[in-house]
Amino acid sequence: MSEWSDKHYNFIYKLTEEDIKNKEIKIDPYFVSKEWKLGSKDETGILFHILKTIARFGLKNTIEREIDAILAQATRLKQLNKGDK
Repeated sequence: MSEWSDKHYNFIYKLTEEDIKNKEIKIDPYFVSKEWKLGSKDETGILFHILKTIARFGLKNTIEREIDAILAQATRLKQLNKGDK
């Protein structure tokens, strides 16, 4: 059995001078999407939409509806990427 590793999570955010001056940064789906470059990984916007759903999970809609939305979004992403490597 292999040991757990976070090597595939290679995200490190370097605080800017403005971040340090403001003593805070805002972490929201838009920030995460930009830092993770989701738009270049998925032109459809589905990954970003799933990220937004996760961020508000259970707050806007019922959990069942949120899960249904994620499943529908993942299904559509699979359809649109069929045959891609």
